[in-house]
Amino acid sequence: MRRFLALFLVFLFSFSVLAHAGAGFAVNGIRFGGGAEKSRIVIELAGPAADYQLRWDNQGYEARLSLPYFSDIQGSRIQKPYPANLKGISVQPDKSGRRAIVFQFRTPVERLSDFSLASANTAEGKLPPRIVIDYRTEGSVVAQATPHAPPRQMQPSIAPQTIEPAAANTSPIYDDTPTNAPKKQYVVVIDPGHGGQDPGAKGKNGVWEKNIVLSLAKQLRRALEQEEKYKVVMTRSDDTFIKLGDRVKFARKHKADLFVSIHADSMDGEARGASVYTLSEKASDEQSAKLAERENLSDVIAGYDLSHESADVANILIDLAMRDKMNQSNFLALNVVNAFKGNSVRILERPHRSAGFAVLKAADIPSVLVETGFLSNRSEADLLASPAHQQKVAAALKNAINGYFTKLENR
Repeated sequence: MRRFLALFLVFLFSFSVLAHAGAGFAVNGIRFGGGAEKSRIVIELAGPAADYQLRWDNQGYEARLSLPYFSDIQGSRIQKPYPANLKGISVQPDKSGRRAIVFQFRTPVERLSDFSLASANTAEGKLPPRIVIDYRTEGSVVAQATPHAPPRQMQPSIAPQTIEPAAANTSPIYDDTPTNAPKKQYVVVIDPGHGGQDPGAKGKNGVWEKNIVLSLAKQLRRALEQEEKYKVVMTRSDDTFIKLGDRVKFARKHKADLFVSIHADSMDGEARGASVYTLSEKASDEQSAKLAERENLSDVIAGYDLSHESADVANILIDLAMRDKMNQSNFLALNVVNAFKGNSVRILERPHRSAGFAVLKAADIPSVLVETGFLSNRSEADLLASPAHQQKVAAALKNAINGYFTKLENR
């Protein structure tokens, strides 16, 4: 019973963490770094990094950083001088109803990566939460400058604000590499649906679902592996058939912190748009009983052996574990929906749905199944086969996953 009470408190704490929403925060500073290989923009925050959205225009002249609770940038320290290719910084309303910090460049740049970092203690002092944006300008070298400047006040304005750089001081240049993130390396299992003799849906353009989702899964793996805090494994990396139950076992074997199954939809008509599925309450209740029976109450919740507990206690623990997992899965699904919106990935009118997918039924692993679009729609089938669109979807999923783990890190 003591074990039950301890686990119950752990689950209760997890619920309260994921239910909490940040009240709002300020952007404390913007500074720059990098070298000949890449350029870097670092946005320092007064509070935990929220589920940000970063959008680039197609030509690479502009990056828009949208923050859910972003109010203003008054009093922020803006490093001087700007990098040679950075034309200006402004604050503008975002079409999603939020506000965005807009970075405009003189010549096109190549987007490399973006990630968020929790606060950290270093020899130079405590670093605040940060959002880091890496990009590359062909043949350019980042302008040398010191990172911090004294705060300056800006007059509020309803119109977009153009932010002039403040004077520099001699503050040390901090290291904003992903290694400053928490030491834990998160295991993300990516599950490309179907494979082998199970081709999935056939697109109007003749392309099979199994090939589309494998290509997209590899794009997501490459995007996540740009950050050291992720260890990414795939249930399949070639045209192999894997049973649904074996996919779940694979995730458990690798002690997955997150399970993302990637599919492409198909139906009669001209429906189009992405969606994300989580396990439904009804399926969860049914699965609780199946788990208890099939696994003989042993090793079904993060390695805990429940075989010595009474049937009532074991059933309660399994139910709590699955509800906790569902709560986390729902939070990730919301992140995916918001990230798709932010990255201009078309979604269904009701994009977050629930169903009893077998691959979502691991009691101890937060899981989502992403339907990336409809192969039965010719124009969307062509999009899904496009490497550029796959990269856009992968970038959105990476942002959603970053937001999910940032929430856990800052609890």
